[in-house]
Amino acid sequence: MARSMMHSREGRIPQGLWAELINSAVYILNITGPTKVDSKSPYLLWTGKKPSLKHLRIIGSYCYVHVPKETRKKMDKKSKKGILVGYENWDGYRIWYPDDNKILRSRDIVFDEQVLIPSRGMVKIKIDESTQTEIETHPDHDDSEEVAVDEEGAYREDEPDQSEHIPQLRDRSLLKTPNRFQASTNFAMSFVYEMEAAKTPETYRQALQSEDREHWKKAMDAEMKSLAENETWVMQDLPPGKKAVACKWVFKIKTNPDGSIERYKARLVAKGFTQRK
Repeated sequence: MARSMMHSREGRIPQGLWAELINSAVYILNITGPTKVDSKSPYLLWTGKKPSLKHLRIIGSYCYVHVPKETRKKMDKKSKKGILVGYENWDGYRIWYPDDNKILRSRDIVFDEQVLIPSRGMVKIKIDESTQTEIETHPDHDDSEEVAVDEEGAYREDEPDQSEHIPQLRDRSLLKTPNRFQASTNFAMSFVYEMEAAKTPETYRQALQSEDREHWKKAMDAEMKSLAENETWVMQDLPPGKKAVACKWVFKIKTNPDGSIERYKARLVAKGFTQRK
């Protein structure tokens, strides 16, 4: 998982931050990863409480950290751009600032999980500070001020300057803060393959022992009903000295584009590899 984080979102997180990503992977798996005990997470087994996932964000995303009044001058920026590399407790995030090459803890943050981290082929240039759009700070905090961020981002392809006149200020508007539940959805989209593989049972026994046992029972009942309606087989007596080919259940969780579960699928298949001539 840590390797996926480092190379996700079409970007690069320095390998020197591998320890941060390992800690993040362990943290995520502790509150989401199922165990052999009824497929419960390690956190649930240890504390007896279900962990909240609302604070999870996509590792490697750009973010804008609010700079308090006490630490900035009048004309300084109200936010500082960084990259999320980890978590600290339930209300804090570990942010890496590439310009300073420092990692600091913060909780008053606006995340931009839709912008891809550019590859090294992109050219970093200076952007006119006048072309900015204001967005609202995190709604969970009382000290709510507008955070100025660059509308086009800090990276773009080299383009010739086609305007020789003084640029006009753009219309300034307030961008709506992402829905508070969007974090869980984005997280699921990022790690859907890993988490889906962890939750999907491999055997009939695992299916009946999992938290989703009722869903798997319904899926198996639907499969048996379909096989019967299609007259998939005909009952026959085995010839003397012959054994029937065994079968097994194959389970799969089908997901929607946003990572949510669409339905549980179960298929009964024959173990054809056991046949002998």
